[in-house]
Amino acid sequence: MTVGASQYCRAYSIAPSFSHHLLNVLKSLPSKMYRFGDRLYQEAQSLPSRVAFACANHPLMEQSILKPRYQKAIAHHTPNLPALRLEDQTIVNALDEQGLYVTHLDQLKIPHTDELWRDGQAVTQCLANLAKAPLYAGKHTITAQAQHFVDHPALFHWAIAERLLAIAENYFRLPVAYDGPSFYYSIGDGTDRGPRRWHRDKEDWKMLKVAVYFTDVDATGGPFQCMYPQVNDHLIQDLDKRFRVLPHPEIRPHLPEPFNRVDSAEPWYHSCTGRAGTVVFCDTAHYFHRGCPPIAQDRSAVFYSYFSRRPKHPFFCGRSPLSPQQIQQLSEPVPEHLRSCLSWPQSLHPLAKLIPKNRVRV
Repeated sequence: MTVGASQYCRAYSIAPSFSHHLLNVLKSLPSKMYRFGDRLYQEAQSLPSRVAFACANHPLMEQSILKPRYQKAIAHHTPNLPALRLEDQTIVNALDEQGLYVTHLDQLKIPHTDELWRDGQAVTQCLANLAKAPLYAGKHTITAQAQHFVDHPALFHWAIAERLLAIAENYFRLPVAYDGPSFYYSIGDGTDRGPRRWHRDKEDWKMLKVAVYFTDVDATGGPFQCMYPQVNDHLIQDLDKRFRVLPHPEIRPHLPEPFNRVDSAEPWYHSCTGRAGTVVFCDTAHYFHRGCPPIAQDRSAVFYSYFSRRPKHPFFCGRSPLSPQQIQQLSEPVPEHLRSCLSWPQSLHPLAKLIPKNRVRV
């Protein structure tokens, strides 16, 4: 604000606090206009996918065409499912029963876990440093960019382990697509926005997300949370199965008995706390879930996404920040028989390839 403008404010007895507030508004106006314009652009880009989503979920289309085709594909592929060791079958059984399984890297013993841990800690430190920069002031989550995964490839490769792909394939009963990693450094500010709200993912009939914590996570440290099957199924039926985001954090009135009483001490969701190295398996398409807003400390975690190779809504897939060229580069050391999980876009129906990717996240 110029000197003349300051004198103008004093002349009309405008309080100094208001003058200071006005100065901050004027300073922030260009960036806010940019964010607003960018949001409008993303919404416009996402319009075709929104229309396609509505068409795919219309009862006539879903029940008469898409679901029978999906069930037929399962019946055709089920005899070809890979055999599982006992501990991995336990994970699939838990996913079938409650959509969730929690373990630890030490128990899983997936190949190259040491490299995953080293690269995960390096990116955690990098994002923690970024969180302190003025450019990121006010952001509740700092997200790793494509170059982080190129520089730390173990974060990409760990999830292509044959055992993890076999677990996903046995859960879906369909060939598996690997959609890559997303790495989040969540600031402990208690902000309740975006994926910190209860929601379900839209990519497919079933999904599997595998999260790895790189920090200790207690009840106030932003644990991943997933609703109990009884509560989840009630909400899907009560709120309409196409309703993917719960718009208000107070959802107790919608819960079934005995969970909906204000004075009820009954837990109605799993809260996945654990020390660094905790691993969470969850079907995030069928189950309402969220990252609980961290309060006491920051949380660092990587999330890996899997779905079938012909997902119900392919225009909601491809959430990794990696470009197709970078994915191809990172896939070079991957064994030939596992690369098909990375090239899943090639198997899409030609019509599905024409619909641009949705740009608006939760």
